[in-house]
Amino acid sequence: MTSDDYLLLRGHWLQDNSRRLELSRKFLAENDELLDLLYRNLSSVEFHRYNLEVYLSIAKLCRQNLRMLGNLEEMTKHLEAAQERAAKLQYTDAAAAVDQALDVAWKIRDERNQALSDTTTTWNRTWFPRVREANGRRVARAPQDFVDTQPSEKARRAQVGLDYLIDREFSLPFEEWVNEVLEARNHYAEAHGLPHREGKFDWQDTETLQSQTVDREL
Repeated sequence: MTSDDYLLLRGHWLQDNSRRLELSRKFLAENDELLDLLYRNLSSVEFHRYNLEVYLSIAKLCRQNLRMLGNLEEMTKHLEAAQERAAKLQYTDAAAAVDQALDVAWKIRDERNQALSDTTTTWNRTWFPRVREANGRRVARAPQDFVDTQPSEKARRAQVGLDYLIDREFSLPFEEWVNEVLEARNHYAEAHGLPHREGKFDWQDTETLQSQTVDREL
C-alpha cells in the first residue's frame, strides 16, 4: 500500500490467488463434513474416544489454514474499499476500511493461536510434551521438498511445545506486510487530521487468544 493521498494497492492479490481461494472454499466444505462426522462419532463412541479427539485437533489445524486464506481475501477487499474511498477523498471512511483490514490480521493470529492451544491441550493429555529434538531424533524441518520454507527463529529456539506445527505460517512475511499497512494507514491519517492507530503486529506471538478491541473515533 502506497501514497498518503490515495492508499494505492500494489499488485492484484485476489486475481493472483483466485485458484487458491476457490480450492480453499472447496476444502473448507469438506472440512465441515469431516468435523461433523467426528463430532457425531465422538458423542456415541464407547472406546478410543481420545483417538477421535486427536483427529479433531488435526482437522481444526487444517481448518485454520483454510480460514486464513478466506481472511486474507476479506482483508484485501477492505483494502480495495479503502483505495476506492481515498480516491473519492472520503478520508474518514478510507481510514476506517484500512482499520477493518488490520482487525482481520489480528483475528488471523488469534485463530491460529487458539488452534495451537487446543491442539496442545489435547495432545498433552496423554503424551509427553512434544519437542523438536529428543532421543537422537528430530522433527522434519521440510517434509515437503517442493515448498521452500525455513522454520522460524522462534520455533528453532523452542525447547518444549508444538510451535513447530505452525512453522510454515511463521515463515510467511505476514508481520512485515501488516505493519507496512499499519504505517501507511497512520501516514494517511496524519496527512488528513485523523487519529493515529497505536500498536504493532506481532506474528510470532503464540500466546494471545483474544486481542483487545481498540476503540477508535474517526
